[in-house]
Amino acid sequence: IECDFCSAGTFSTGTAKTCDECPAGSSSTRFASRCETCKPGSYAPLNGSTQCILCETGYAQPKTAATEECEICPIGRYAPAPGT
Repeated sequence: IECDFCSAGTFSTGTAKTCDECPAGSSSTRFASRCETCKPGSYAPLNGSTQCILCETGYAQPKTAATEECEICPIGRYAPAPGT
């Protein structure tokens, strides 16, 4: 009998009987041993995310491990590219 691989959005630390979902604010690809925290400029609103969502041009998310959507840049400021 072989061990199963964890699917995207989940992780396992080795001796686990199951894979755990990544918490909101992080994501993972298949076969992960840990979840990657979303960097500023992105967010993951739900547990089990397979990737962090990049902010669109004109929007920003300054927090690390953000779970809230990106916010529009205030007057006098800008975000020239996605993920800023």
